[in-house]
Amino acid sequence: MKKAKKLLYLWGPVVLWSGLIFYLSSLYSPPPTGNPFFDLIMPVFAHLVEYGLLFVFVYRASKKLFFSFLLAIFYAFSDEFHQSFVPTRAASLFDILIDVLGMVLAWITLWKLLPKAPQRLSLWAKKLALI
Repeated sequence: MKKAKKLLYLWGPVVLWSGLIFYLSSLYSPPPTGNPFFDLIMPVFAHLVEYGLLFVFVYRASKKLFFSFLLAIFYAFSDEFHQSFVPTRAASLFDILIDVLGMVLAWITLWKLLPKAPQRLSLWAKKLALI
């Protein structure tokens, strides 16, 4: 039972976050508003955060950077494929590029910045099993 609990603790966030991404990409896409903030900036920011966090959650569970990156990229492609079947949505290579940028920014944060973080932040990261 202890092993199952640890597995759920580590991989549960990956499954939940992936499910949330899948659900959000299933929703109706509203028409453009004409406001660049809502039509471009917010969707780009959402993709950066969604896939940056997915990468972090997979890394937290696997402790393998390259594996986490590949799995998150695979999910980004599969999500865009899924969107191609959703009315008012479409698959977009631009979205995948933004997703990958979010992953790269998260990777840089984990690899370069987190080890140099103040002790309090490092302790928090260790509690979350990030390092």
